[in-house]
Amino acid sequence: MLKERLDEYIRNTRQIRILSYPDPSKLDGAAEYSRTLRANFIKIGEIAQINRAILSDVLEPVLSSDQALTPETIDELNRFSSSLLDASSVESIDIPLSYHVSSRLMKYAVRSGDTALKLRQADYLISGSYSMVNMAKRFGFGQEACAPFREQGFMAADYIRQFCDPDSLASLESEELRELVLVNSRFSVCLYEGNSEDPVCCQENIDTLKRSISMADNPDIRSLVPDYDWRYHRFRAMEYIAAISEHNNSRGCTLESRRYISDVCDELLRIWDSDPEYYRNLSPRIYIRLAAMRNAYLCGRTDRDEYLEMLAELYRECEDVGQTFIAAEEVFYIIGIPLEYIYALERPSGFVTEENDRVFTSKAAEKLTEEQIRTLTRFYMVIEKRALYTIGTRSLSYLLEFLSLLLIHFIKVPEVSFKRFCLSAMRVLHPPTYVHTCMVGELSKCLCHYVIKYDPTRLAGFNGLNTAEEIRSHKDDILSFTEDAALCHDFGKIPLIDIIFVYGRNLFDFEFDLIRRHTDIGMTLLEYNSSVSRYRDIAGGHHKWYNDKSGYPFSFSIRESEIGPLISIVACADCMDAATDSIGRSYSRGKSLDEYIHEVEDGAGTRYAPYLPDLMKRPEVYESLRKILNERREDYYRLTYDKLTCRSMSEVL
Repeated sequence: MLKERLDEYIRNTRQIRILSYPDPSKLDGAAEYSRTLRANFIKIGEIAQINRAILSDVLEPVLSSDQALTPETIDELNRFSSSLLDASSVESIDIPLSYHVSSRLMKYAVRSGDTALKLRQADYLISGSYSMVNMAKRFGFGQEACAPFREQGFMAADYIRQFCDPDSLASLESEELRELVLVNSRFSVCLYEGNSEDPVCCQENIDTLKRSISMADNPDIRSLVPDYDWRYHRFRAMEYIAAISEHNNSRGCTLESRRYISDVCDELLRIWDSDPEYYRNLSPRIYIRLAAMRNAYLCGRTDRDEYLEMLAELYRECEDVGQTFIAAEEVFYIIGIPLEYIYALERPSGFVTEENDRVFTSKAAEKLTEEQIRTLTRFYMVIEKRALYTIGTRSLSYLLEFLSLLLIHFIKVPEVSFKRFCLSAMRVLHPPTYVHTCMVGELSKCLCHYVIKYDPTRLAGFNGLNTAEEIRSHKDDILSFTEDAALCHDFGKIPLIDIIFVYGRNLFDFEFDLIRRHTDIGMTLLEYNSSVSRYRDIAGGHHKWYNDKSGYPFSFSIRESEIGPLISIVACADCMDAATDSIGRSYSRGKSLDEYIHEVEDGAGTRYAPYLPDLMKRPEVYESLRKILNERREDYYRLTYDKLTCRSMSEVL
């Protein structure tokens, strides 16, 4: 019974993912695309009810039971958790639910006092915690979001680590458990990811991996695991060392550490080349080459211009027809190499210091050359065409990890703006969110137009404009600002797309907390990119109530913002589209415009600006809004279909 219902949940979740993203190339035109989405989301609603029942009526009672669990039940729950995570293929189905199951089972194992069970559950919890750290670090842009998951992972790792000496390892009855200890002696260092500018943690990471490698030279340990693949073990541990300085040395390795890491990378290349047939099954050679190039640059052994040329050449090699990659590897080279290129552009030539030399600017340190502009443009085009369109929702979590970093560090070029790149990413990764964004842009512009026409002083203070005459004379500028700002209002959702994809169950509390961060994430992204930084308050405040007494983020104040009146307009447009959408944002019929206006009346002066109900009930305004809601949403889905099927950056942007 348990196995069948949990398998049903997995099948349903996979089906929901497919239904929420129908392949446009297999549909006959934009009209069918729109109809299919509407029908699919109705079907998703039906499947979601079944999945919620499985979790509430089958899974949770087992996880919450005070009764002893049979070994078969524990095995089944672990199999379910692993199937949701599927870390080996980087195509996770539901990371948070997998973590939830493994965390509950770890608590059960601790209560049981069974050493073997605790070791196995600690192993599962480390994998789940690492996946959650990877997910959370792209939301918080810092350590706070990762902290609770890292803490759980290290707790499990500390328990396993006490068995690393020969005597403790020998006390374990099975070779399977001993190998589990050895694997986690290296794998658990992945939990350090997301730490920022902490040289002490960097050294701890290196020292842990050195100890793991040294175990291969201990004859007492080797005798306890005669079938263990020590060659694989040593190579993987060295790979983890090579990765410590990734993402612009964000963890803050000292120059001494970087020199050591660079030496390890050189040795890794020699090892790989000694037996390509064996090692290509572990890692593509480009992984090792990129790590070697990066660390040689970070410790001053390669100058910046040479490094930039090497990265561009490596990218060209990866684009060769003969290169074949699985989805995760493709993400790595399509976005990972451009990220390294951008990181290098953020540093002045010759910039290497004795200690931490991390740079966080989101802009080029020096004026870009024509060649650098061409290279960046090429990168962005390939990312849009291949990483987004070709990979799509495969390896989604891994894709979003790299894409989030790219958005933070995005360096604009004449042919590709930050705003257009984000809209393209939305359109590909979650079409309903893209259509919603376009609708909010149009509804906001419409509302603003009529505010200027009938009550312009509501916008007093914007850009130093105070009188009705001044505001009306700058109407076009205000409308352009409002529409552009509204189009940027949900950019903070891009790193959250995989949580937005969670249609088949209720969200966990920490997922709600993460989703609420999309306003802070949006503000951060816009702040880092000068071309859209003036819209930051729209991204930050569109979920805050008019009276500042509710909504989120708590620290944001509409009344203190210089564009507070425009935030109220965008907030109204945002809620209007969400409330009336019946295609891609809800499983039931959306509200009518009249029902939504009634909602605004009930919230006038608290949630919504007090003048909005009367404005929206004006016949001219009402008719304009009705037309947008009745016609433009379908138009935007047709446009989305056309964009998704053209697959060309020049056409899309």
